[in-house]
Amino acid sequence: MWSNILQLGDFIKNETKKGISITSKDGTKRYYYQEGNPAHILIMFNPSTGDGNDQTVNYLREFNSNFAIVNLIPSVAGNPGMLTDNDFIFDPVNFRVIQEITNRTNIPIWIGWGELVKKKTQILLPKEFRELLTLHKKRLVQIDRTKSRKWFPLHPAYAKINIPVQDLKLASFDVKNVLKYI
Repeated sequence: MWSNILQLGDFIKNETKKGISITSKDGTKRYYYQEGNPAHILIMFNPSTGDGNDQTVNYLREFNSNFAIVNLIPSVAGNPGMLTDNDFIFDPVNFRVIQEITNRTNIPIWIGWGELVKKKTQILLPKEFRELLTLHKKRLVQIDRTKSRKWFPLHPAYAKINIPVQDLKLASFDVKNVLKYI
């Protein structure tokens, strides 16, 4: 999957011991990360590291070591609180990467961007992104929250606090949740 992304921008391919990342030349943005032959694509909020060496990726690796990650915000920041207003933009290059990955595969799309997005839905989930999710609505999954009434999908970093990886289950994600909160 990653080879198609290189054609979309001025990117660098980085190989680590466990995976491949596609970043900006200066390393401040990670557009894509992959380990193995992906069984699902995760859409999360922002990358903690450029190389996938972080606690969230470790948790995902325990669940299934074959995955790909894209993010609503490609800016690398170990803590979302480190992001600036300049990071909270709809990045057209990042969107092309997300389109490429979702349109070229038939694997499940795991929505895991967490609660932070609800404060920025107008910016981070614009019409074209919502249309893309609607196009692939049958493939959308999230961490099963069973009785939760919250609309936003749980971020894996927060799931690991309360859900041991062996108990982690994925359930359908209803795209209507995103459409009604815009």
